Amino acid sequence: MEVLAEPFTCRRYQDSDKEDIMKLWQEESGWGAITLEQFDRWFINTPFGKCIIVIATNANNEVTGQIIFSPTEMIVDGKVIKSLRGSAPIIRSDYRERNLRTTDHPAFTLIKRGFEIAAEDGYQLVYSFPSYGWLGLLRTFPKVLPNFSESVSFECFAISLEATQTFSLDNNYEVNIVTSFTQEYEQLWNKAVVEIPLKCSIVRTPKLLKYILGGHLVFETRNTADKSLVGYLAINKKTGLIVDLFAGSEKDLKKVFFHSINFLSDEKFKNIYSSLNQLKGMLTPTLVPVLKDINYSKDNYRFAFSSYLLDNTIPKEKIQQSQWYMTSMG
Repeated sequence: MEVLAEPFTCRRYQDSDKEDIMKLWQEESGWGAITLEQFDRWFINTPFGKCIIVIATNANNEVTGQIIFSPTEMIVDGKVIKSLRGSAPIIRSDYRERNLRTTDHPAFTLIKRGFEIAAEDGYQLVYSFPSYGWLGLLRTFPKVLPNFSESVSFECFAISLEATQTFSLDNNYEVNIVTSFTQEYEQLWNKAVVEIPLKCSIVRTPKLLKYILGGHLVFETRNTADKSLVGYLAINKKTGLIVDLFAGSEKDLKKVFFHSINFLSDEKFKNIYSSLNQLKGMLTPTLVPVLKDINYSKDNYRFAFSSYLLDNTIPKEKIQQSQWYMTSMG
């Protein structure tokens, strides 16, 4: 067992670190091992280029920690900015026993170094959906880091797919399982920017949707008359977590949500996905009005969200969570 106070250095990942990263995932992540193919697909070949991967090494040059910052684009106040989503913080067990709520924890050093590299690379905002237990550390940012940051939590809602719902449905719409993200999804995004309108949001391009939602169940709602795309709902097929909900206008959000729930409650679908008996999601400002006319419950689980502004030319009030079109995708 190494001495906890042993020094470590944080730096940008290099290709020669890949084998040590694989070992760190296998032995210390708690999520299990990943393959080289998964590593390249998730972190190297993203729609917006390579992730910023920050690693910690000790005096023997052993990899003792990592954090990933995945590139995305956001629209903020009508302008597209470069953003990053932080994820996958892993600290070797003999380094992570310090109090997570203190800024001398190795995780804080990794995050701070990641912010520095991100700013050097021209990124303007970092956001993440960490485990709730990380909020204590993340809420120390305003005390020790110069730029605006925000860390909040959201309640979890649950909707039974077996209970009878009382909302009414319009027969002019149909729901199908998505097999590909066509240019119609680009048109849907452009419509939503104007009609919702989107003040602060992840840019949902077909390429990004394929990258993020490709492994999930995605249901699109279409107008039966002209087959035009109205919107979509994406869920985790194992947990029932709502990953994303999107439509071209606020009124269409409810249509998409209600028709999707009706589709999921149908016996034909249940026979295929028998374990999927409820949906869960973050109760964000985006979803509160959508859920107004539907029966749902709350549980004790809480989701966390954190953001950090790298570019001080962006007014902080423009990127506060209350302004986001936010789902658990971002």
